[in-house]
Amino acid sequence: MRGIIVVCISLILMACGAVVDVVTLDETARAKTTKIDVFTSYASIDHEYKEIAVLSANDQGWGRKESELIEKLKEKAMKLGANGIVLVGLKESHAGSVPIGDSWFNINERIVRVVAIIYTD
Repeated sequence: MRGIIVVCISLILMACGAVVDVVTLDETARAKTTKIDVFTSYASIDHEYKEIAVLSANDQGWGRKESELIEKLKEKAMKLGANGIVLVGLKESHAGSVPIGDSWFNINERIVRVVAIIYTD
Protein backbone atom coordinates (compact mmCIF):
# COMPACT_ATOMS: atom_id res chain seq x y z
CA MET A 1 0.00 0.00 0.00
CA ARG A 2 2.81 2.42 0.91
CA GLY A 3 4.42 1.74 -2.49
CA ILE A 4 1.24 2.72 -4.32
CA ILE A 5 1.05 5.99 -2.39
CA VAL A 6 4.69 6.82 -3.21
CA VAL A 7 4.09 6.11 -6.91
CA CYS A 8 0.95 8.27 -6.94
CA ILE A 9 2.68 11.19 -5.25
CA SER A 10 5.63 10.89 -7.65
CA LEU A 11 3.31 10.98 -10.66
CA ILE A 12 1.48 14.02 -9.33
CA LEU A 13 4.73 15.91 -8.73
CA MET A 14 6.05 15.01 -12.18
CA ALA A 15 2.86 16.41 -13.72
CA CYS A 16 3.51 19.77 -12.02
CA GLY A 17 6.45 20.62 -14.27
CA ALA A 18 6.51 22.91 -17.25
CA VAL A 19 5.56 21.54 -20.64
CA VAL A 20 7.95 22.42 -23.48
CA ASP A 21 6.71 22.33 -27.08
CA VAL A 22 9.11 22.39 -30.03
CA VAL A 23 8.54 23.20 -33.70
CA THR A 24 11.71 22.50 -35.67
CA LEU A 25 12.41 24.65 -38.71
CA ASP A 26 14.81 22.21 -40.37
CA GLU A 27 15.65 18.52 -40.16
CA THR A 28 19.40 18.83 -39.56
CA ALA A 29 20.73 16.71 -36.70
CA ARG A 30 23.18 18.67 -34.56
CA ALA A 31 25.40 17.80 -31.62
CA LYS A 32 24.19 18.96 -28.23
CA THR A 33 25.70 22.25 -27.10
CA THR A 34 26.89 22.92 -23.55
CA LYS A 35 26.59 26.72 -23.53
CA ILE A 36 23.81 28.92 -24.84
CA ASP A 37 23.37 32.68 -25.17
CA VAL A 38 20.08 34.37 -24.31
CA PHE A 39 18.99 37.41 -26.31
CA THR A 40 16.09 39.70 -25.48
CA SER A 41 15.75 40.93 -29.07
CA TYR A 42 17.01 40.11 -32.54
CA ALA A 43 18.86 43.46 -32.61
CA SER A 44 21.11 42.32 -29.75
CA ILE A 45 22.48 39.29 -31.65
CA ASP A 46 26.10 40.01 -32.60
CA HIS A 47 26.53 37.00 -34.95
CA GLU A 48 25.19 35.87 -38.28
CA TYR A 49 22.58 33.23 -37.43
CA LYS A 50 19.95 30.83 -38.66
CA GLU A 51 16.69 30.03 -36.87
CA ILE A 52 16.34 26.29 -36.19
CA ALA A 53 13.29 25.96 -33.92
CA VAL A 54 10.48 27.73 -32.10
CA LEU A 55 10.04 26.59 -28.50
CA SER A 56 7.45 27.41 -25.88
CA ALA A 57 7.25 26.52 -22.20
CA ASN A 58 3.91 26.49 -20.36
CA ASP A 59 3.75 26.30 -16.57
CA GLN A 60 0.14 25.01 -16.78
CA GLY A 61 -0.92 27.24 -13.92
CA TRP A 62 1.60 25.93 -11.39
CA GLY A 63 3.08 29.37 -10.72
CA ARG A 64 6.53 28.77 -12.20
CA LYS A 65 8.75 31.83 -12.51
CA GLU A 66 9.70 33.18 -15.93
CA SER A 67 13.35 32.33 -15.16
CA GLU A 68 12.44 28.68 -14.50
CA LEU A 69 10.63 28.43 -17.83
CA ILE A 70 13.59 30.02 -19.63
CA GLU A 71 15.94 27.44 -18.04
CA LYS A 72 13.73 24.64 -19.40
CA LEU A 73 13.82 26.25 -22.83
CA LYS A 74 17.60 26.64 -22.70
CA GLU A 75 18.00 22.95 -21.83
CA LYS A 76 15.80 21.88 -24.74
CA ALA A 77 17.48 24.28 -27.19
CA MET A 78 20.93 22.95 -26.23
CA LYS A 79 19.70 19.41 -26.96
CA LEU A 80 18.80 20.69 -30.45
CA GLY A 81 22.34 22.05 -30.87
CA ALA A 82 21.42 25.74 -30.58
CA ASN A 83 23.99 28.43 -29.80
CA GLY A 84 21.39 30.91 -28.60
CA ILE A 85 17.74 31.64 -27.93
CA VAL A 86 15.83 34.84 -28.62
CA LEU A 87 12.99 35.71 -26.25
CA VAL A 88 10.01 36.52 -28.46
CA GLY A 89 7.03 36.28 -26.13
CA LEU A 90 5.72 36.11 -22.60
CA LYS A 91 2.04 35.53 -22.07
CA GLU A 92 0.09 35.25 -18.87
CA SER A 93 -3.55 34.29 -19.10
CA HIS A 94 -6.44 33.07 -17.00
CA ALA A 95 -6.52 29.26 -17.23
CA GLY A 96 -9.53 28.63 -15.00
CA SER A 97 -10.79 28.63 -11.44
CA VAL A 98 -10.76 25.97 -8.74
CA PRO A 99 -13.19 25.74 -5.84
CA ILE A 100 -11.65 25.19 -2.42
CA GLY A 101 -14.18 25.23 0.38
CA ASP A 102 -16.41 28.26 -0.03
CA SER A 103 -13.91 30.14 -2.20
CA TRP A 104 -12.84 30.07 -5.83
CA PHE A 105 -9.17 30.51 -6.70
CA ASN A 106 -8.03 31.72 -10.10
CA ILE A 107 -5.37 29.78 -11.96
CA ASN A 108 -3.16 31.76 -14.32
CA GLU A 109 -0.80 30.10 -16.74
CA ARG A 110 2.48 31.56 -17.92
CA ILE A 111 3.89 30.82 -21.38
CA VAL A 112 7.36 31.85 -22.58
CA ARG A 113 8.22 31.56 -26.28
CA VAL A 114 11.72 31.64 -27.80
CA VAL A 115 13.40 31.06 -31.14
CA ALA A 116 16.48 28.80 -31.10
CA ILE A 117 19.34 29.90 -33.34
CA ILE A 118 22.70 28.62 -34.52
CA TYR A 119 25.59 30.88 -35.42
CA THR A 120 26.63 30.76 -39.07
CA ASP A 121 29.71 33.01 -38.96
